[in-house]
Amino acid sequence: MEAAHILLVASDKSTDKTTNGVALCSLHHRAYDQCLVSFDESYRVEVSSAAVTELKTLDLVGGLAIFREGLKNAILLPADKRDYPSHAFIRESRKVRGWQP
Repeated sequence: MEAAHILLVASDKSTDKTTNGVALCSLHHRAYDQCLVSFDESYRVEVSSAAVTELKTLDLVGGLAIFREGLKNAILLPADKRDYPSHAFIRESRKVRGWQP
């Protein structure tokens, strides 16, 4: 497991607080950083159609079906609600990353 920042470390608004983080395996961390996957303010996992189209254009979709099958519908939340990912960090992250569903 890796600690992934929701809002990029390079952002002036980023922080190391638990509300700006999610635990991801290395594969999903990279997919998140590359804007292939994201999650919304309801914590539902989404796959970017724009990123999938780009992968198809580059003929790089060999493992995409298996990758998608392994995704959960939503991220698992911490036991303590005070550690839930912040809606503000999620919104800002999607804006900064140029998220395209």
